[in-house]
Amino acid sequence: MGHAGPRPPHAGDLEATRATAFALLARGVADRRHPFHTPVLGSVGADGAPRLRTLVLRGFDAGARTVRLHTDRRAGKAADIAQKPRVSSVCYALGQRVQIRLSG
Repeated sequence: MGHAGPRPPHAGDLEATRATAFALLARGVADRRHPFHTPVLGSVGADGAPRLRTLVLRGFDAGARTVRLHTDRRAGKAADIAQKPRVSSVCYALGQRVQIRLSG
């Protein structure tokens, strides 16, 4: 399966990739129309099954390498995460052909 168009400028350069990822995460916080504003979060339910949800990216700290995601404390995902606090998240920007996967 081929890729449409040229490789992104950051491809093959770890520092450029990190800078691009950090810039896209920061933009996702600031711009509610940016695709990184609504990442998908995966957690494990009480029954052991995976759970995927779309959340809202509210904060990003590049120095600490942390993100802050918004959800309702009463939602099932909060209970799932409290019980099994391992999660993964993915953001994808089609226009830049950039996918970022986060774990915590």
